[in-house]
Amino acid sequence: LRGESLERVLKETSELLGSKSWGIGLLGFAPRDLLDKQIATAQKYKPDYAIIAGGRPDQAASLEASGIPSFLHVPSRNLLSLFIKDGARRFIFEGRECGGHVGPLSSFILWSSVIDCLLEELDKQPALADELMLLFAGGLHDAASSAALQVMLAPLTQRGVKVGILMGSAYLFTEEIVSSGAVVDGFQDEALRCFRTVNLESGPGHASRCAYTDFAKSFFEERQRQLEGDLPPEEVRGVLDNLILGRLRLASKGQMREGKGGELIQLGEARQHEDGMYMLGQVATLRNSVISVRDLHEEVTAGAHQTLVSALQNNIEKAVEAVESLDIAIVGMACLLYTSDAA
Repeated sequence: LRGESLERVLKETSELLGSKSWGIGLLGFAPRDLLDKQIATAQKYKPDYAIIAGGRPDQAASLEASGIPSFLHVPSRNLLSLFIKDGARRFIFEGRECGGHVGPLSSFILWSSVIDCLLEELDKQPALADELMLLFAGGLHDAASSAALQVMLAPLTQRGVKVGILMGSAYLFTEEIVSSGAVVDGFQDEALRCFRTVNLESGPGHASRCAYTDFAKSFFEERQRQLEGDLPPEEVRGVLDNLILGRLRLASKGQMREGKGGELIQLGEARQHEDGMYMLGQVATLRNSVISVRDLHEEVTAGAHQTLVSALQNNIEKAVEAVESLDIAIVGMACLLYTSDAA
């Protein structure tokens, strides 16, 4: 967004939400002139936070200086160390299981490596714990996945680091996402039917996860044709990026720009299903029913807590049973023997 369109969206959002929290999303790799204008416009309306995909610490610092807390996506441990050194303190660690643009590492590998990195940084700078705010994303959608992450995060939370989870695909299975008009019925139907996700890669490091649909098949066929044409990689990427352009809007809103003026027009369900790009994460293959937002939040908070309590209690009971069934306790297996001169 830019110009009057951007100004209108931010103004209306600010007025509609009033004292409620709201935020903005930015692409750190967007053309600098465009990004600078977006940041300047955002600073006028003071969103409560910003998320910068593919961003840099200096971009976050510009927003932070205006009182807008800003989170940077971090795809690797090495980048995290550099970002901390450059003054960034709010991060999102998004695993490859996510929908849309994905990084190179799966969630558990990424989370484990950055947690180790952060613990090393905290050993050197204990006061850093009060400044860090961390969000974790990728495959989080129920009590079990949330509980697993909480176990991993225990060493950080014990030091006072603020942590949270970021969900996207899980909301596709909520009643409210359709009733509020955020997406059309067909998008949720596609999520419920999803049995496989794929990454549509336009170029190195530029892959987007989506459901395996007719459009995904067409994309792979076109990609193969382009690669067989022995064209420069930049040209191939341009063709494939243009092929993707607007496909998510078609899937989620049923709209697409057509004609010389690029006006948005509404298309039918058949066209949506055939040509739409259904961005979603791998958790789509794990869910097959619709729930409310309240129930989803209950699952990943109180439900996760209960999962951990039950697991702990079960382990304690098994340990007690094992001890009670033993007749002999081996207290030690090593000893030192001395001989006296008198002997």
